Amino acid sequence: MKAVFVVIIVMTLLSLMLILSCDLKRSNPLDPESHSDIYAPPRVTGLTATGSGPGVANKFVELRWTKNQTHTDGYYIYRGLAYNAEYARVDSIGNVSPDAIVTKIVPIISPGFYYFKVSAYKDYPSGRLEGSLSEWAIARVDN
Repeated sequence: MKAVFVVIIVMTLLSLMLILSCDLKRSNPLDPESHSDIYAPPRVTGLTATGSGPGVANKFVELRWTKNQTHTDGYYIYRGLAYNAEYARVDSIGNVSPDAIVTKIVPIISPGFYYFKVSAYKDYPSGRLEGSLSEWAIARVDN
């Protein structure tokens, strides 16, 4: 009988805690209504990739994209071996120049086709918030 009474009290307390916690203000950085000063960076646009030409000893891909004008502190660069493959983060760029176009040289080891995507990030006191990946861009690196 005493165990049943304890279970009833515990269940009542848990129910009260659940009901009262529903009214708490929550912080979601992706919800524009919860914080007017925290935003995910906009999606990167205008990504192009150009591979190094034939006979170049140190092979590379030059990436260019349109700089985000707001809510961006830097960019992450991702590389894949096909447009629908898994992309791995290979580099990042911060302290971007005030130019409208961002240029980044990515070293490549062997010739072939490479696919790239870029995402923007914004630093906040609570951490770094990354935006959506751009559309892919392809580059051919010659021998």
